[in-house]
Amino acid sequence: MSAGIMKFFLSVALCLFSVCSFAQNAAVQQAAKAASLSGTLTKYGSGEPLRNAEISVNRVSDTSPASDESTSNQVSVVTDAAGRFRFPSLVPGDYTIVVRKNGFHGFRGPNSHTWQEFLNITLSPGQAVNDLALAMQPGSVISGRVLDEDGEPIAYVQVSALKWVYANHRRQLRPVGVGNTDDQGSYRIFSLEPGRYIVRANVIQDGGNSKLHYAPSYFPESSSPTEASPIALRPGDQAQADFRMSRVPSVKVTGHINGTTSGAQTQVYLRNAHDEGASIQRSAGATMDHNGNFTLEGVLPGDYTISALEFRGDNNDNPLHAEAPIHVDGTDLPNISLTLDEGGRSALQGTLTVDTPNVQHPRLDTLRIGLLPVDDTNNEFAGNGGYSAIGPNGAIRLDRIVPGKYVVSLTAEGSGWEDFYTKSVTIAGRDVTDAVVNISSSRGVVPITVTAGTDGAFVEGSVTDDEGKPVANAIVIGVPDPALRAQFDLYQRGETDQNGHFRLRGIKPGAYSFFAWSSMDDESYMDPDFLRAFENSRVDQSLAPNSHQKVELKLLSPDDAQ
Repeated sequence: MSAGIMKFFLSVALCLFSVCSFAQNAAVQQAAKAASLSGTLTKYGSGEPLRNAEISVNRVSDTSPASDESTSNQVSVVTDAAGRFRFPSLVPGDYTIVVRKNGFHGFRGPNSHTWQEFLNITLSPGQAVNDLALAMQPGSVISGRVLDEDGEPIAYVQVSALKWVYANHRRQLRPVGVGNTDDQGSYRIFSLEPGRYIVRANVIQDGGNSKLHYAPSYFPESSSPTEASPIALRPGDQAQADFRMSRVPSVKVTGHINGTTSGAQTQVYLRNAHDEGASIQRSAGATMDHNGNFTLEGVLPGDYTISALEFRGDNNDNPLHAEAPIHVDGTDLPNISLTLDEGGRSALQGTLTVDTPNVQHPRLDTLRIGLLPVDDTNNEFAGNGGYSAIGPNGAIRLDRIVPGKYVVSLTAEGSGWEDFYTKSVTIAGRDVTDAVVNISSSRGVVPITVTAGTDGAFVEGSVTDDEGKPVANAIVIGVPDPALRAQFDLYQRGETDQNGHFRLRGIKPGAYSFFAWSSMDDESYMDPDFLRAFENSRVDQSLAPNSHQKVELKLLSPDDAQ
């Protein structure tokens, strides 16, 4: 072999060696930047290891400057016989940890003072989090039997575990668990979290032509949830709730809907004034003729809202609506009159601008504008105002708005708007910034101008318990000045990480009170009566544009309001 050929092969070998060395070094450097996470899962109280539980980490953001986009945002493993789990290589960033195991509900991590559905954790480049101790609580159970007036079992009864929550500016019942009775009348609702429950038995299949039907019953023996006795559950509790149900006379509700359109789809509904989930009439729906006359059979005594909806077009968007309150006693209720009013719908049309037009910001069409109802005078089908995407040039259009009271809100789809807020709103030439907007039946297009502010305030801080220890997964709420508390888009909500730290961005400048609770499943912080119990624990801050404030909060328990 000639010297030239040998020199060529030597050069190639050296190049290959260099490439391999470079790739190997790059891989070593990349591995050094990866984070890792490991720990154990046990049963709360006994410390017994839990095997075959699914542990998932979900990446919500990454801090790696050159992370591989092909890397999965969710990784799951199963615990071994000793309850151990391990994630050997994770992209640095912010994660949520989710734990699932049959028969258990909620888990608790280090520095946690409450049971949660997920745990926030931040992993920095090269960080190794070892021996993360997680504990799951056994789910609670409510079981029992449902019998009729003669002591015979009733099958196919839907038994629901309900919780009182505060949402949409009112106190209401929310179902959190359900079970159906078998042929022996037995039911079982499992995997319930600790708390206070209203238990309702509701006979769904109650056929036949008889005018006697089973009315919903609330444990122990009540026809109204407001008079029911709640069942308090602790982790792993086994509570029993038996029902003895009796048939009651049902009635017929008839009436007429004015303004119906031939060929359109028209429906009539009844909503229970106290519990919208309760069965209130036994027919599949109202029967209706082509003249707009309707009949509802098998309606049980009680207070209701009767609603009529008419859908026109292919999209079924924003149906025409009419409603009225009714009281049903033991006699038939005739001559109910409802009027559909399309002319009462308004439309909003205008533009959105940004207060810093010369500063680069994301595209305007990544924003959405919404009209949010501030009370329940607008029915759940037609009075939601709705959301609409902003046009590329800031164009706004919201059609077919039901008359009512609303709050104008902006939301973002994507990143880049973290520090923005709704700075000003003008409707029909009137400044309605930070005010409840009353949309009347103006029968026309109303001009609107919205300005998005990008100089929102930034608040960060920490939450500690009575011993001064940091609290993970605490719920941090920023409540606006009392004069603005009807503006629920001004409320700020965040959660602490594993070190008890929180960050709130894009806060509209103004006066706020900050609180930290161990848990908050609903919007109780918007309930004036709930807040009143914690007024002495608030931390007040006056936030200027572009300000950066630090707040130290003490942990509160929502149970202290009861």
